[in-house]
Amino acid sequence: MFRALGESGLLLDGILNSTRDAIMALEVVRGASGVVEDFRWRLANLACERVLGLHARELVGQTLRTVMPQAGNSGLFEGLVSVVEFTNTFDIEWPTERHGREIWLHVVAVRLADGVAVTMADVTNRIRATRAIASREERLRRILETVIDGIITIDSRGIIETFNRAAESIFGYGADEALGRSINILMLESHRSRYDQYLAAYLATRKSSVIGRGREVEAVRKDGTTFSCNLAVSEMRLGNRTLFISVVRDITEHKKNEQRLRFLASRDPLTGLATTWPCSANTLTMISFFL
Repeated sequence: MFRALGESGLLLDGILNSTRDAIMALEVVRGASGVVEDFRWRLANLACERVLGLHARELVGQTLRTVMPQAGNSGLFEGLVSVVEFTNTFDIEWPTERHGREIWLHVVAVRLADGVAVTMADVTNRIRATRAIASREERLRRILETVIDGIITIDSRGIIETFNRAAESIFGYGADEALGRSINILMLESHRSRYDQYLAAYLATRKSSVIGRGREVEAVRKDGTTFSCNLAVSEMRLGNRTLFISVVRDITEHKKNEQRLRFLASRDPLTGLATTWPCSANTLTMISFFL
């Protein structure tokens, strides 16, 4: 019997010390009034040294507030008390320090008699990576919101996924109105059905006269008015997804100026009468210099 118990103990020690997560058992330390004042380590596995920077021998017999004074003002201590008093399950990502450097631990605690069983996993790298991604996304969002061109991202079905501030100004739709809708709401009625066919054909053949090139097209605002714009579409792969990025520039004023230049170029500058002079590109450029 004792041999079996000894073997079971060795097996349990082997299991506890084979994991990369810190595993510990803490007993409650109560004051004279019965209020929980602290927790004392009764068991700690070898991973505690890697996760907490403290060897198991340094932890067993010590109290939580002595070893981790920061636990008292960070929600950890209160969370462990709630596990003991109300049999709650405690599960948080907890910031602390190890050898003077900030680390993040995923802490899970469950009640164990008059104490708690706690596991702590070092998730610092994941938290840092998540923060870095969030920071890059925020920088990109700010860039997209400050450019003068409308930038619209759609998926392989033509559904709008991003719609920047300039696109809102150009088309008259708020981002909340445009997101989740088909890009064809911005097209002439005569082009809408053909667009769906074109997109399907491109995804099947990867042949296009539009992707990667700029061109002038007619577009439709929310109020139904049409206008001329320069459109450039590029393709982007994101994991196993295909996305298309459309960059739109409203050239309404440019077209008006161009028409005005052509009108002026066809008139005698002194009399204002129509002239038969040829209207070359150089002539238009010279006239535009004085406008």
